[in-house]
Amino acid sequence: MTLQPTAGMTNLEFWVAVGQFWKALKRPNRCPELEYLTVPEWLSGIQHAHALIRVESRLARQTLKELKQLVGLRVSVTPIKTLVGAVNYLFKHTNRPERKAELTPASFHGRMVTASRDFLTKPLDDLWKEFRDEAIARRRSPGLPG
Repeated sequence: MTLQPTAGMTNLEFWVAVGQFWKALKRPNRCPELEYLTVPEWLSGIQHAHALIRVESRLARQTLKELKQLVGLRVSVTPIKTLVGAVNYLFKHTNRPERKAELTPASFHGRMVTASRDFLTKPLDDLWKEFRDEAIARRRSPGLPG
């Protein structure tokens, strides 16, 4: 999912609208089981966000259309084809210079990754620690896969 500001929207207004979008989407009559992970990005100095969402059932196009009009965002959704591809897209991991994200502006003091309460299986710090521990173990044991 990509969330983009509408014309004339400031970065602050954009993030307020993103928060309103997630809150409205998680309402009981819409998609209460929704979980999400959002990563901000800049293009020509304008902020937008990429998100992975997890839902139990398919999101209705009409619901998304109503919500994006309600909060004033441009929203596009594409199904995930591969997990690796989705993660590469979310974090702009690419060798193609024209697709690389701009550096985060020095004036930005927000979070670079935001996740809903139950999106991750464990706290992010614990997941990073496990990842680092596994990477160290692989380096010490060349026979291990990975």
